[in-house]
Amino acid sequence: MATKRTVMKALLRELSRSSERSSLFWWMVENHDALAGAADGKRIRWKPTWAYLAQLELRDADGNPPTERTARETWLRARAEVKRQRQQTAHARAAMFPTLRPLPAPQTQPARPANAPPLASSHSRQPEAKQDGNDWETQLAGLQNTIHQRSRV
Repeated sequence: MATKRTVMKALLRELSRSSERSSLFWWMVENHDALAGAADGKRIRWKPTWAYLAQLELRDADGNPPTERTARETWLRARAEVKRQRQQTAHARAAMFPTLRPLPAPQTQPARPANAPPLASSHSRQPEAKQDGNDWETQLAGLQNTIHQRSRV
């Protein structure tokens, strides 16, 4: 038994389809990406292909099994329809989110310029002040000195 979601999806798909188009056309629209991927940028050989389309019991606009010519022409129309639908979707998304723009590509830069002085090594650190609890001013001065030295790099 079909779920309500499946039935609703089928109903909406049926309502969105023009009755002026053939079952062959709508099948090609629904399977556009798979067909285009299988063709892999090459021309489709329609002579052997139309026979398979007829076996799927797909029909042209007149209700006849597709011929080689009608299959080829229907494919061109289906490709144009898919392109139109995708452009329409892109325009709708752009209208819904007008402020969203693609992020610029990250620019890779070296972590440090080639002519930068070397980083301070651990042996050039200032000795830590004695931590007897009363010498916080000395600790603060040492910390400020360290920050100043590192910020010059």
